[in-house]
Amino acid sequence: MNKTRWVPEGATLFHKNAVLNLEVYTYQRAGRPVAIGYYGRCTKPSLHGTYKTDASLREYVSQLETSLEEHRARVA
Repeated sequence: MNKTRWVPEGATLFHKNAVLNLEVYTYQRAGRPVAIGYYGRCTKPSLHGTYKTDASLREYVSQLETSLEEHRARVA
């Protein structure tokens, strides 16, 4: 059985890292950016939240990516 990841209607791909299999999609709600992201083979969102600005969203995704890379290095 092949499960798919849910992406809200109108959402666009914001960030993708093929090595980590990280995908983050964004859309607008009440004039604020909302992000939904998936990591690895997960079909449930690893992150789903509203951010004050695009800059704060970019900063969060950058921190998340760094954290995931560090975790991969520790596991390896």
